[in-house]
Amino acid sequence: MIYKNLINNFDFIFVKFFYNIVIMYKKNKLEPIKKGAKLTDTDKKKLEEHKKHHSDKHIKSMRMSMLKGMSFNEAHKKAQKSVGK
Repeated sequence: MIYKNLINNFDFIFVKFFYNIVIMYKKNKLEPIKKGAKLTDTDKKKLEEHKKHHSDKHIKSMRMSMLKGMSFNEAHKKAQKSVGK
């Protein structure tokens, strides 16, 4: 009985490990910008306000992420990690 539980537990750990690798691969994969993708007027206004406190590199990174489908907050967090302020 204990042996069977260990095997089941090992399978779960292996599957979870493999799943994490797949998720990491998907996160690192570059996504193309959809044809005709544009920022909404509210997103443009937010970026204009945001521009006062952050570098051009940060804003450019955010704009590209938002065009790929990220929200403003997600794009900001990603830009903070990759580019900085």
